[in-house]
Amino acid sequence: VFYIAGWISIVTKEYSYVNKKGEHISVTHQHLNIASEIKEELQKTSPSRRCSWPKHKKMMEQEGFYDSDTNENYRGLIKRFQKDSGRL
Repeated sequence: VFYIAGWISIVTKEYSYVNKKGEHISVTHQHLNIASEIKEELQKTSPSRRCSWPKHKKMMEQEGFYDSDTNENYRGLIKRFQKDSGRL
């Protein structure tokens, strides 16, 4: 939190990744929360406890998020968000 001459500004961390096309994609905290919940759900239902990222992408689209991906950058983003928010 920064205080400057009567103004209070709350700085939130921005999360982004580079998609398969090489485009820089910023995602909202809502996106990350839903993505984390879906990842955890898929891990719980998998015998190997691994997330199926193609299923994850499809479920994200069903939730209205069309900026998810299956690449390593996106997977790392979700994992980093989970660590930052104490979910991992």
